[in-house]
Amino acid sequence: MSRYFAVLLSVMFLGVSTLCPGYVAGSVEENSSEIITETDGSQFLADGPPPNIISKGWKIYLEEVLELKNLKGSPISRAIFSPSGKQLLVNSENGRGLLIYDIAKKNEFQVSSAPGSGYGASWSPGGDRIAYKEVDPDSGGEKPVIYDIKANHSFILDKKGKYCGTPVFSRSGQVGVTAEKYIYLYGEKLTPEKVLSLKEPYHQMAFSPDGASVVLVTGSGILLMNIKGTRKKPILLSKELEYMGPQFSPDGKKLLLRTATGNLVVVDISSGKITELGRGRDAQWFSDSNNIIYLRNRRMLIDGENRSEIIIRDVRGKREHSVLDPDWEIISGLSFSREGSKIACVSGIDESIKIFKLTNLK
Repeated sequence: MSRYFAVLLSVMFLGVSTLCPGYVAGSVEENSSEIITETDGSQFLADGPPPNIISKGWKIYLEEVLELKNLKGSPISRAIFSPSGKQLLVNSENGRGLLIYDIAKKNEFQVSSAPGSGYGASWSPGGDRIAYKEVDPDSGGEKPVIYDIKANHSFILDKKGKYCGTPVFSRSGQVGVTAEKYIYLYGEKLTPEKVLSLKEPYHQMAFSPDGASVVLVTGSGILLMNIKGTRKKPILLSKELEYMGPQFSPDGKKLLLRTATGNLVVVDISSGKITELGRGRDAQWFSDSNNIIYLRNRRMLIDGENRSEIIIRDVRGKREHSVLDPDWEIISGLSFSREGSKIACVSGIDESIKIFKLTNLK
């Protein structure tokens, strides 16, 4: 009976809050996020319905909790959706394992258990290959690796020097990797097609959506270059601020970057205009090239509270919306499915993988 009255009072409170224009519920900016259930998700498996949260046209709820076996004892870094959304690529924080998890079949397949494997792991556009970097724990030497799922074989890409960036795919399946002052471009058979010499070491790269250009990250800024190496255009020049993780928007007109200080920025490639998004990580584009989803973890030392936020931000304006219950547990390693309906995060409590369903109500 006491539970009945608690629920009744909760419904009455939410009804009043909706009618009172001065009331703000769980917002990032004014009135941007309203929780429509008291459930914090901890009783999801026992009590049925998961938490439902509405935030200005977005609805999110916990769909599934996955427990992995093969990476137990090694902290999970991320669980990345395959292009089909049917599998997850799971790697550990300390490079001690990389596996593929089939969501429907609940199967785990170990790609690599070698120490130092799995850094920067990513899927190919067709979902048939995986790129990652392997670091020798003794010598510190780095190797770019491509794993072919059908062949069940790992290929070490040919390059010079001790260090390299993480290999990346173009939409056509071409592979690129930076190694000291060189860019190596590999074809479908993973043989070097072209080697471009640069004036300074470049740490990370990304292909443009059409595959005609690459963006390069260095200590002095961001450079856009065609894959022939004949045209170069500085996008950002900064020796004081280090950038990382470049991502083109799907339409190829904008660039998403993370700074070494933990902030996110979007750069218009044509105009050079910079939009600062504030603190965040694991950011990914929506297919419309206007919205970005990312994770923001608030910390007691900086923010006066410990909690996680999943943020959706329209880069055309300044408004951002939090779509996660503020009472939810601390999470990390956000991944967004290609079709835009699923979110995967790693629990900060038990390292299980939480799968959320995201719905656009507009």
